[in-house]
Parts: sequence; structure tokens; C-alpha cells
Amino acid sequence: MAYAEKREGKLTGVWIGEVYKKPKTFRRRFNTKKDAEGYELYVRLTGEEPPSLDSTQRTGAPTFSEAVAMAKKMKGPKGVWDLTHDETLNGRLAFVEKVLGHYEVTQMGEEVFDVLKAKLDRSVAKGKDHRLMSNATKNRYLTVMSAVLMCCEIKKWITQKPTVRLYPEDNALRAILHSEEQDEVILRLMREAGEEVEAKCVEFLVETGLRRGELCGDPKRGKEALKPFQITIERGEDGVEEGWINLGGGGGVEQTKNNTTRRVYVRAELAKEIRAIIAAGKLPNGRDLLNSFKEARDAAGYPSNLVIHSLRHTRNTRLRQTGTDMKIRMRILGHKTAATSMRYDHITDDDQRQAAKKLQQRAGDRVKKGSAEVVDFPKSSAISRPA
Repeated sequence: MAYAEKREGKLTGVWIGEVYKKPKTFRRRFNTKKDAEGYELYVRLTGEEPPSLDSTQRTGAPTFSEAVAMAKKMKGPKGVWDLTHDETLNGRLAFVEKVLGHYEVTQMGEEVFDVLKAKLDRSVAKGKDHRLMSNATKNRYLTVMSAVLMCCEIKKWITQKPTVRLYPEDNALRAILHSEEQDEVILRLMREAGEEVEAKCVEFLVETGLRRGELCGDPKRGKEALKPFQITIERGEDGVEEGWINLGGGGGVEQTKNNTTRRVYVRAELAKEIRAIIAAGKLPNGRDLLNSFKEARDAAGYPSNLVIHSLRHTRNTRLRQTGTDMKIRMRILGHKTAATSMRYDHITDDDQRQAAKKLQQRAGDRVKKGSAEVVDFPKSSAISRPA
């Protein structure tokens, strides 16, 4: 049944006609409800779109399937795609090609994008107990589609890449640990429950920003747990011991999300403790570590949206608060784009407090220096002169 389109909770004045006829979904935007309902009736009766809207009529332009093949040869618009190892990228490319492959690239626009969005809105996230995809996950599919179209623009298959409207995301949906004191509450509760090893693993994740699967492994995705040889103790330029985590690449170990290598600093003492835990075969599996963290979180009275993956968000936010450059944060967390790192960045109450204090201090300095003065409005100003 035709329905009114909404974006961010507001009506757009557009009506959506949508019909599912196996094996695909027909979806179009119309200016009136009557037109949308007429479209739906035609599709139900014939199993295809009205001739004037038939997206399968060829004009000679390349199809999106051909564009995907071309983009793979280019290794993406920046030539950095790792199609040999990055299974998530290959999966997203396959998904969008299956939905949009028959469209010509010159047809790509908001109406066609809505077809993909309709499919994403009904899709279940992998390994999430049949829960629908989050907006952040759906945006990853839209982003890879946009990258393919960017390749089309580079190859001059289209004159300009159309704008892709992403789903709204809200970092508030995922909480973070706002202070080291909150860290200590979680760790203390885990230790009191007799889970010393699990507590040490959580401390390690907070300090390194590693994914749970990068530490404990993820058998479902063929990812191995961290190995003792991947943790090294080295002498820094000042002669002080440093711990380094060498993820992926070493000894054929595949464990990062996109199978790229990464080198992450960690305190030498903590590095030695984790290496000893791994060498002794006492590293918990991912599920046990997750459950242990949840129990401590609940006992502390922290919100349920503080999940173990929040520790990566926590690490990124704390690095930003210390003034760490974006490129360094991306390297530490293994992010390919700044946009991803931005999603991991949370604005805290302390951020606002520090910003306000700086403004207050600046105002106070001006008064102390006697720089406060009456400023008159120029005669040409459009602002009315106060009475």
C-alpha cells in the first residue's frame, strides 16, 4: 500500500509506491498518492513496471553490474581496495550489485537508491540474532555503492556522481566509559567475581582499542586469536621498554576486520601480562569475555548500550581529547576512512565544560588587560542601532 515518505521524522511531500514480486522489490517515488497506488496496481497485475518507468529498457549505457566489475579492476576510486582479503567489502559489493545490477549507471539517482534502501531496511545483520541492520551498517552499503559511482565519474561513464543520502546515525546509541574511574569500577567488579583474566583482557582492550575478535579470535569469520609472537617488548629511544601489538600479516595470521596489518603501542607491563595469559592457554573466548563484561556493567549500574565494542569508541574519544591527530587515531584503530573514526568520536560533558572554561578564561583575560570597549554599530550596518 502506498505510503508517505519521511526523512528524519518529517514528511517530504512524496508518496512511495512499493510492491514485492519475487525475486525483487519494485519501488518508486511519486508526487501524489493516486499515482503511487496506480503504480502498485500495475506491478501487482503484470509483475513489471509500467512501460514509461521500465528501468530494464536499455539505452546503451553500462549497467551497475558492469560498473562494479570496472570498480574492482580500479581497486576503488582511490586504488586502495583489498579485494583479495577484505571479505566485508566483497560482501557489500555483491549485495548492492544483486539489488541494482540491472540498472544503467545513467539511471542512478534517488529513486534507484530508494530501491536499495528498501532492501536494506528489511535485511538482518549477520550474527545479530535476527536483528535488523543498524543505520551505521546500512550506510556502509550505501557508501560502497557511492564509491562505485565515483569510479564511473572518473571513467566518464557519468558526468557527475549523484548525491547519496545516508541514514542518520546517533553516537548516543552507544555509550562509552567517560573516565578512568569508571574503568576501575568495571575492572574491580570483574576481579571480585573471580574473573582476573577477563578483567585484564578488558583493561587491554581499553588501552589498545583492539576489537574483541582481534584479541580472542572469531571462528565464525575465520579470524584467529592473538598469538604470543605478535606481542613484542622493545626498547624505545629513551631506553624504556615499550609493548607493541603486531596485528595480522605475521605468520599467516588473519585477524583484523579487513585483514590488513596494524601495529599498536601498549604499556610494556600490560603487554607482558597479556602475552603470558595467551602463552598459558588461559585467553577466554569472545563469548565468555562478552558475558563477563556485561555482568560487571550491569552490577555497576551502567547503561545497556555500553557494550564491549564501546571500548574502541572510548579509546578513540580519549585520544581525541588529548589532541591526538586524526591520522594517528585511524592507524591505532585500523580505520580506513576519517568518516569511520568520526563515528567513534563522542562529545562528552567534559568536552563542553572545557570549551566553556576556555571562553570564560579568554573573557576574563580581556577584562584584566582593559581591552573591553564600547563598540558602536557602523552606519552601513543592517542591524538597527540600539536606542
